[in-house]
Amino acid sequence: MGKEQLQDVIEKYLERGFGSMNKNDFEVFIFSKLLDGSLKNNLKFSEKSNYEISLALKIPEARVKRLRYEAELRYKSNIEEESRIAFWKAMEKVHFRKDGEKLSFVIENVSVRKFLDFKLKQDGRFSDSSFNSEIIVVSKEDFIYLIEKILTKEEKDDILKKIKTKTTISEILKSVFNLLSKEIKEQAVSKIVSFTLENIIKMLLFSLKQNM
Repeated sequence: MGKEQLQDVIEKYLERGFGSMNKNDFEVFIFSKLLDGSLKNNLKFSEKSNYEISLALKIPEARVKRLRYEAELRYKSNIEEESRIAFWKAMEKVHFRKDGEKLSFVIENVSVRKFLDFKLKQDGRFSDSSFNSEIIVVSKEDFIYLIEKILTKEEKDDILKKIKTKTTISEILKSVFNLLSKEIKEQAVSKIVSFTLENIIKMLLFSLKQNM
């Protein structure tokens, strides 16, 4: 953060009244600058895990989670879009359970978890994080619903154009999951699957060929 930016912050602070910004407010503000790269660019906090940040700042991981959440609420201009991006990043490694009925993936960011929970609750669905708050467990039906809700209209149109079909993405995804579930149940082992947009298209095309 440059001198001019710091001066601007100080002036805004004084406008609010000296002492109006408490210690926590300062910490949240500074943490937001660490996340957006304004301070200590070499650390790239936005790309680090809560654990790595806690080691770098020498504070408990629980405090990192709180600071990140507050900083994003106060200073992020588009939390939903960033949460959507974080979701697709998490989709690179999804754990398909050996029962073939449930999937789990890691989401450390509290804002992203709340965003996903909101999407699920809109249709009376829910995730299970009782074992570990950073691990989201959902049924395959709810996972399909979540993917379809997270996809933008442009992404959906692009997928349907590439797979050249008039059916819904949800219906084809169900076929994909039936194939995956059958394979996992037969092998009786869990499987790590990548559900990036690119791989989703590949799986959809494969499923269509199998059903022809």
